[in-house]
Amino acid sequence: MKVPDSTTALYSLNAAYAVLVKTLDEQSPGFGDKLLGNLDKVYEQNKGQKSSQLAIAQIGIIVKTLISGQD
Repeated sequence: MKVPDSTTALYSLNAAYAVLVKTLDEQSPGFGDKLLGNLDKVYEQNKGQKSSQLAIAQIGIIVKTLISGQD
């Protein structure tokens, strides 16, 4: 089996991270919201670093979608 390219690997890791957060949020209600708050702080700490902010925002959107039950 061929190893996935870097982009595919990053998308897969982001999705797995979000699923982990959803699972933790189901076990400990409110976890996801606290994480989103912390992601907001990290986003602000990376002011001026557009690539970093974009990656953090992307993770935040995936997490928010999964914990809110949206499709």
